[in-house]
Amino acid sequence: MGKNKLVEFMSIVFICIFMSFSWAQENFVRKEIMPQQNNMAIYAKEVAVPKSMYRVDFQADFNNEEVVLYVDGEKVFSKTISSSPVLGLADSMELKKKADTVKLTIVLPQKKEEWLCAIDLSKGVYIGIELTEEGLLVTQSINPYLYE
Repeated sequence: MGKNKLVEFMSIVFICIFMSFSWAQENFVRKEIMPQQNNMAIYAKEVAVPKSMYRVDFQADFNNEEVVLYVDGEKVFSKTISSSPVLGLADSMELKKKADTVKLTIVLPQKKEEWLCAIDLSKGVYIGIELTEEGLLVTQSINPYLYE
């Protein structure tokens, strides 16, 4: 294959990949949500994080749901999760604080939904994400969420 043919072939491949990516993004419903403050301890076993970290908990009502989480554009979580009916917790992770504000993008590929949420970590380093009938509920707390 000559140089010109190779360049033409690569251009076509790039255009197909770009169009495929653009098409996939267009089919997703994109919604912005604001975190709700929840500074009450509700459950029985405390899970605290160091001051240089913050914690994201996927909480109630996830049922074999594929979830992808991006923090400031970087993919940090991609898994199919289910909430424990006893604990109300599906999965969790601790992330290193790089700034006081983070932008979460929560993608639910099966539902073709993308949720955007800006979090001011000075208002709490404990982030809860819950699936509801209306969509996602994001809560933020200065106190650890407690699970039994």
